[in-house]
Amino acid sequence: MRVRRSPAGRGAPHRRAGRLPQGRGVDAHDPGPLAAGGRRRRDRPAGGCGGGDGGPARRGCRPGHGARGGPVGRAPPAGPGGTAQGGRFRAGGGPRPQPRARHRGGGPGPGAGGGGMTLKLLGAALTVLAPSWIGFQIAARYARRPAELRGFQNGLAVLVTEVEYGATPMPDALRSAARASGPVAGAVLADAADRLEGGGGITPGEALAAALEERRGATCLTPADQEILAALVPVLGASDRRDQVRHLRLALERLAAAEAEATDERRRYEKMYRYVGVLSGLALVLILI
Repeated sequence: MRVRRSPAGRGAPHRRAGRLPQGRGVDAHDPGPLAAGGRRRRDRPAGGCGGGDGGPARRGCRPGHGARGGPVGRAPPAGPGGTAQGGRFRAGGGPRPQPRARHRGGGPGPGAGGGGMTLKLLGAALTVLAPSWIGFQIAARYARRPAELRGFQNGLAVLVTEVEYGATPMPDALRSAARASGPVAGAVLADAADRLEGGGGITPGEALAAALEERRGATCLTPADQEILAALVPVLGASDRRDQVRHLRLALERLAAAEAEATDERRRYEKMYRYVGVLSGLALVLILI
């Protein structure tokens, strides 16, 4: 008759105390191989469906999903001082920063291009305005030249009267001519009168030449127009009355011819330069785009 040996009579395992087989860990929440009631617990996959790696799936479960409808997968491990995100351990704890959402094309999102579009529009506006401003400035010079020539004619006509009939001193005659002239011609003649009154032993012609030279950039006169006025320098106040009147009347005739030429050029080129300036700016914008 055989005697069955009780489990308690078996010898203790020959392993060392406190040592477990390699590759296993201790989980404080694991109830062990025996569940409540003494039954042996079956190991199931973490998702609740399937028979483990490579095993058949349970009945009633969709492929790739657990018993509760969630996707099958293992929970990422979490260690001390760290947080598992997406299967990767991040030292130092805290959630792992998520990457910013980017546009599908790899560039910034749709709302990031507003500032760039504003800069493009501003650049296009400046590109159009710069050539347009240059064209309008050239057109304005064509428009001002006839008016300035007419102003010098009015001033010289008054000067002829003062020299021929009034026997007026030259500084006073120049001031009377300045009051009858336009803004540019009046400023030149008034400056010549001031220089002449200031002394220094200069003649009226030299005072007129110095005034013309100082305001050369402020006038729209061409070099040919300035030569007409410069011809008065040697004779103004340096010869007799008849010779001065003759040269002044000759200058008036030449200024009238120059005014007619300037009026014709204004009619031909004033609008043209305005259009050229605007169209040049638009063409530059189209080329840059």
